[in-house]
Amino acid sequence: AELREIINSLSEPWKTLVSTLLLDQEILIQYANAPAARVMHHAYIGGLLEHTLSMAKTADFLVGVYPYVDRDLLISGVLLHDMGKTKEYAFDDEFGFTEDGRLVGHIVRAVVSIELAAAALDFPEEALRQLIHLIASHHGTQEWGSPVVPKTLEAVLLHQLDLLDSRIQGFYDHLRNDNGDGPWTTKSSPMHGTELKIPPGFDND
Repeated sequence: AELREIINSLSEPWKTLVSTLLLDQEILIQYANAPAARVMHHAYIGGLLEHTLSMAKTADFLVGVYPYVDRDLLISGVLLHDMGKTKEYAFDDEFGFTEDGRLVGHIVRAVVSIELAAAALDFPEEALRQLIHLIASHHGTQEWGSPVVPKTLEAVLLHQLDLLDSRIQGFYDHLRNDNGDGPWTTKSSPMHGTELKIPPGFDND
C-alpha cells in the first residue's frame, strides 16, 4: 500500500512507467519479497522493499531541503534503482546468486527492463536518459560496480541515499546479529570495520 501511494504521487509519464515496471502482480510479489543484499544490509525477505521505501521517505524530505531537484526523477530512480535484484538473487531457500545475477547483474538488468518498458510507452527520450543515468551510477564509483559515476544532482542524491540507508541498516543488522550483552558489540562489523556502540534503548529482540 505504501509503495502504491508513493507511485501514485508521481506525475505523468513517470507514474505510468514505474507502475508498469513494479505493479504487475508477478513482478510485485518478487519485488516485495526480495532481499536488498545477501549479507551486508537488509539481507532478509522483504529487505528490498523496506530499503526502497526508507530511501523514498528520505528523498521526499530532501526534495524540500535542496533546490532544483526534480522530484519525479529522483523518486522514480529510488523506486527502480534496485529492481534488478529480483533477478539477481535466488531467495526461495538460502540467498544466493542466480545465473542472471552472476552474468548480468542488477544494474544492467534494471537498465534493460526500464528501456524496454519506456520504448513500449513512448516515454520521453531525455527523461529516460536522465533516469538511466541514475540507475547506472547509483553505486557511486566504478570500483563499486557502477559503469558511470553520478553526474547530475539527482544522481548524487540517489547514491548518497542508497549509501546512507544501507550503512544505517547495516549498523542495526550487526547489532541484532551480535550475541553480546554489553555496551559494545563483541564482533567487528564487516561493513563498518570496527566494533559498534549499542545505542541506549536499542531493542535486540
